Amino acid sequence: MNRRAVAGVLLVLAGVAYSAWLLAYVLPVGLSLVHAYVSELAAGDQPYRLLFRTTDRIAGAAMVAAAVLLAVRAPRRPACFFALGGLFLFGLSVVVDASSSLDCASAASEACRIKEDRGAVSAADTLHTVSSVVTNFGMLAAVLGAQRFVTGTARALLFAAAAVIAATGLAIVWLDTLGPGHYAGLVLQVQLVAAAAVLITAGVRLAVRKCGPPASPAAPAGSSARRR
Repeated sequence: MNRRAVAGVLLVLAGVAYSAWLLAYVLPVGLSLVHAYVSELAAGDQPYRLLFRTTDRIAGAAMVAAAVLLAVRAPRRPACFFALGGLFLFGLSVVVDASSSLDCASAASEACRIKEDRGAVSAADTLHTVSSVVTNFGMLAAVLGAQRFVTGTARALLFAAAAVIAATGLAIVWLDTLGPGHYAGLVLQVQLVAAAAVLITAGVRLAVRKCGPPASPAAPAGSSARRR
């Protein structure tokens, strides 16, 4: 299996592992999946925290590994930097997220909400909040950078995914100021579905390749499309 194919497999693995939160719909998690943030599933007081922390670590590590593989001999182009750098940052921040989980799930505990309002949380909890913001930037950079290496429908779908990621990210920031509830969890889930769909589609189609421009119809027979 060549480097490109391995990267594709890793991206599929990342997309599947990053979608493990869907198991919350069949597991007795005790959280409102409409209002609670997905990251609360891995909070320190939640019963399935080990499961969700592990799957996030797998997803993040797979993204980092794929980015490193694809960066080998990659052309030094801005779009390539954003695509692969964004993917690397996305994966790394997901690993940090999973390794510095929230102290408790505020959606399920009034005491936890009071603790957060007072700022009486651990350093790991604070780091989780910061890394979650970085995750959004990495996610968006990867998707925007990738559109440079595809054409037609694929490019339109990547732009649509980027718009969804950006819009939901802004919505979550606003909803967070309103306190618990307000469908913040559901909004975040839309973002996660968009990100996982991009990862899985890219992997399955082996679209993530050494960065380069797509081949034109008039390109010589020896040339090939370089997609990401």
